[in-house]
Amino acid sequence: IQEILDGHPQVCFDNFRMSKHVFVNFCRTLKEMNLLQDGKKVTVEEGVAMFLLIIGHNTRHRICADRFQHSLYTCSKWFKRVLRAVCTLGTHIIRPYEHNGVHPRILHNLKWFPYFKVYILP
Repeated sequence: IQEILDGHPQVCFDNFRMSKHVFVNFCRTLKEMNLLQDGKKVTVEEGVAMFLLIIGHNTRHRICADRFQHSLYTCSKWFKRVLRAVCTLGTHIIRPYEHNGVHPRILHNLKWFPYFKVYILP
């Protein structure tokens, strides 16, 4: 991982589908929110890298395990850990906001209001 992060910026983007600073910030956020911690053999950065390689390139776990020189079990375990962490992070980031009233776009075009009235008014 360090070799990729220290290398050319395009290599990081090609492997993880994100730039170096985004990858580092993503890993730091997962650590700070206590969603992931370093394991005995795998760091958070390496686990996130395995996850991103699998989802970014549609790579099989077996290929990922060979590339990172870990067992298939370790690769699968970290994939699940990072997936759970990303889903939890998503619930913190993506939230409906409190909005009382009708959205201005619906009010602007009154011909559509009768179709939405049942769903947006108490």
